[in-house]
Amino acid sequence: MPVAGCSFRRFQSRQCVYTQPWPDAGWAPQSADQEVLMGLMAGDARVAVRALRDWCGALGLTFVLPECKVPGVDSLAAVQGSVYVKYNSKSKVCYMSPYQGRDRGVLVQLAALQLGHFPLGFWDEARANPPPPMA
Repeated sequence: MPVAGCSFRRFQSRQCVYTQPWPDAGWAPQSADQEVLMGLMAGDARVAVRALRDWCGALGLTFVLPECKVPGVDSLAAVQGSVYVKYNSKSKVCYMSPYQGRDRGVLVQLAALQLGHFPLGFWDEARANPPPPMA
């Protein structure tokens, strides 16, 4: 049965994610030594951090607030414009930098398997979860 506020196509995608076995790339969410890389391209910092939080939660990964690597900006809340967030589950390195491209979405890499572009709001399409703190 589709989730309230969720299109049927996204519902089918979620069903596929939840019912299919883990990729043969060797990744399983309960294995701490496996590396998951994510790249998030968003129109602003708040959307990027919210998407990162939701994707980490859905994949069973530790959420890490990104370090701001935008020149001349000290805090994530002050970042203006499009951003790219890079996340590494193994090293817990996570940073935000300016992004000049037009693409928006999430790229996920599980060992040698790269997947994406997924929607930023894939796991919280209705934006029912409160946004995470930006500090």
